[in-house]
Amino acid sequence: MSWLTIAVLAVLAASVGVGMTLTGTDVGIVAVLREHEQQSQIGIVFVFWCAASIVGGLIYGSLHRKINPLWLLAVMALLTVPMGFATETWALALLSIPAGLLCAPVLSASSEWVANLVPEERRGEAMGWYGSAITLGSAIGAPLAGAAIDLVGPWGGFAAVGVFSAALALVGLLVQWLRRRPAAKLANN
Repeated sequence: MSWLTIAVLAVLAASVGVGMTLTGTDVGIVAVLREHEQQSQIGIVFVFWCAASIVGGLIYGSLHRKINPLWLLAVMALLTVPMGFATETWALALLSIPAGLLCAPVLSASSEWVANLVPEERRGEAMGWYGSAITLGSAIGAPLAGAAIDLVGPWGGFAAVGVFSAALALVGLLVQWLRRRPAAKLANN
């Protein structure tokens, strides 16, 4: 797998974080509404969250400049944490909008970056790994959020997946920065 570089690994790690954040948010939404006996209103929250994702996707798609998916993941993950502070349906629906705006863009940016980093003849394999990374994150996100919810309450689900995914993104950004530093030094000499 000569196409599997540090840059590709960083984007695949971001994809794990995306899956983790999305499924953890699903679990967190249910937990918050259940705690406040408002489970019948789950559709309201999902409409706001998903509509925000559509709007974010349209905005991102219209940009002429593409954004590093690690930055998008870091911001989305951090914006997920405040959802745990909601105490009723409408507050949760409104708090889901900022993170929701970044759902589609981070998915789009991640797949685009993988496609751009990998030679054309290896893209099918790389996109398979990309899909597997999202699936792995999804498989981790729900139990991670569930364990945090069981331990400290519904807010813990959002905090766990948000903080863990933001940390993944920041490590990826640090790795990218460190890789560019030696190249910049060589160019200056």
